Order: sequence, then structure tokens, then C-alpha cells
Amino acid sequence: MSTLLNISQVANFLQVTVRTVYRWIEDGDFPRGHIVRGSQRWFYNEIEDFIRFRPAEPQNRVTNRDT
Repeated sequence: MSTLLNISQVANFLQVTVRTVYRWIEDGDFPRGHIVRGSQRWFYNEIEDFIRFRPAEPQNRVTNRDT
């Protein structure tokens, strides 16, 4: 049996804010999860796969605002 995590647990596990997780979902970079009794949940192994297979994030995001 796999453990189900809520959004707060996912964010805490990934050491990011809940808003960051929602932003990743909106951008298509994070699994959408599953609705269980009206609440969004993720299987622990889905989060492990996200960590294992996601591309590395750049350390400093540079935007070109002069163009």
C-alpha cells in the first residue's frame, strides 16, 4: 500500500511552498495528483519519481528585460 500525501506534505517534503507546487502543476511540470474524497493527493512514489526524473533547475534565473 502506497502512502498518500496532501499538498502541504508534498511541499514540506520538497522543501518548497504550497504555491510553488501549484505553479509546477499549472506549468505541467508536476503530476496532477488524484482526487480522494474531494481532496487532491499524491502517492509517495510519484513524488520520488518527480525528484528522480525532473531536470535540474537553474540556480539563477536571468531575464532579459531590455529587449
